[in-house]
Amino acid sequence: MKLLHSCFVAAYRLIEVLLLSISLWLVTAFALSSIKSNTDYKAPSSKGIEIYVSSNGVHTDFVLPVKNKICNWNTILPLSDFIGADSSWTHIALGWGNKDFYVNTPTWNDLTFTTAFKAAFGIGPAAMHVTRYRTKPAVSKNCFRYVITEEQYASLVKYLMIHLSHDKTAPKLIAHPGYGYNDRFYESAGTYSLLQTCNEFTGNGMDAAGLPVGKWSPLERMIMHMND
Repeated sequence: MKLLHSCFVAAYRLIEVLLLSISLWLVTAFALSSIKSNTDYKAPSSKGIEIYVSSNGVHTDFVLPVKNKICNWNTILPLSDFIGADSSWTHIALGWGNKDFYVNTPTWNDLTFTTAFKAAFGIGPAAMHVTRYRTKPAVSKNCFRYVITEEQYASLVKYLMIHLSHDKTAPKLIAHPGYGYNDRFYESAGTYSLLQTCNEFTGNGMDAAGLPVGKWSPLERMIMHMND
């Protein structure tokens, strides 16, 4: 009986610590996400480049033109890697996250406790999810359009390339077929955690591009509600 009581007390204390940690994380996240960088952002009057930030409700991606004079993504991420895309497709999406989560969780029904735990606590490498699109996305509540200067776009490309340049080499394709005919996964620098989430990755990229964003934005709503 004494052992059972000790186990109960230990479990109770553990739950207390977890709940306190989650509460502290949320309070900090909402506080820091409300402090915005680049509040003086204004779309350029001419020679701007359209980019998009899209969301599936949990995760955010950048959607960029496949090529312009700043960057030709076809030379970095070969078109031949994508079985269903061709040279007429105009846009490419890049999102970042935990490799194990990406490749083993094509749907939420496939999520396991082990995968979620490893992703949350930064166990395992990261990956870049790249998707190709025939045309630019439609603007909606789940997809925002921004116009930035060539210099700002170059800064965003540099930021993305730092994560794509795995082990200081060219992007390395992961031996996984992707979720469909138009997407693939690449090895990536960095480690996913509760501090560095997929949405914070997007937020840091927005900051690099001179777009308004919170100081720390680990949740999807903190990215997609930036214009509220």
